[in-house]
Amino acid sequence: MKVEKNNKKILLKIIFVIVSLLLYNSSILLIKELTDLDELWNFNFANNMANGLVPYKDFNMIQMPLLPMLASIFLKIFGQEVMVMRFLAVCLITYIEITVFFILDKLKVKDYIKYLILIFICFIITPYIAIDYNYMILAILLTIIYIEIKSYLRNEKILVYNLKIDFIIGILAGLCFTSKLVSLYMVYNLKKFL
Repeated sequence: MKVEKNNKKILLKIIFVIVSLLLYNSSILLIKELTDLDELWNFNFANNMANGLVPYKDFNMIQMPLLPMLASIFLKIFGQEVMVMRFLAVCLITYIEITVFFILDKLKVKDYIKYLILIFICFIITPYIAIDYNYMILAILLTIIYIEIKSYLRNEKILVYNLKIDFIIGILAGLCFTSKLVSLYMVYNLKKFL
């Protein structure tokens, strides 16, 4: 009975944090002026794909197509407006913040430090909230880190060969490369960066 009450308390705390972050990020981004050219750039790429145009054939595109392809699905369903892209940005930024919160929770960081770090991240990210492939890569990498930490804590070994987990991490790492080409260059030339 006590465990069930504790689980409900933890669940309510997580729901409160998620809702608070969604409201905070929405209050920042949904009323922000449209001054970020990257946001317009990503919107136009996604809008072109939602209209059936093929990247690199029907329109020139410098970046990799994963983020605009995913965003074009939402534009097709909910309407081809910048506000849809901004709502996606709110969801992406909130996911990043929540993933950091879960990573800190897995590392058994004290609650007040978790919340201070979350407030610090919100403070840093506030001027730059937009739908962007850099945030998508950050979200994917934080997911990989969370999976690795969870796997390590379960087995207490750094090298654990679990085909399912390794496959998921490989897919996620591949998604990073389809989001931004520079990440592939950095892995290829890793020794130069270290």
